[in-house]
Amino acid sequence: MKTVRYSTNKTGHVRLMAAALKLNTGLNITVHGLRRTFITTARRLKIFEDADRLTNHVDSTISGRHYDATDVEDLRQPLQTIANELERLMVEGMRAKILRLQ
Repeated sequence: MKTVRYSTNKTGHVRLMAAALKLNTGLNITVHGLRRTFITTARRLKIFEDADRLTNHVDSTISGRHYDATDVEDLRQPLQTIANELERLMVEGMRAKILRLQ
């Protein structure tokens, strides 16, 4: 059985390396690629500000730095919406035209 290999940084965030992703999925993907896919999907769903919060992008405005009291419960529904869309895309595919090369 394959195992996930990861480490944590100084703030406690999980760091998952590309080699661990390849080991566990058999796919040649990167964490950056997964992050880009997540953000692109969120933006296609018109989930802009929550996508930034979910990917730990800091709002540098006065309101964002001092008055934003968003917590994990506020982000649960947007995250679920994005996850549902990613799952739908995996199940239904991207509707791309596939050519069989011989």
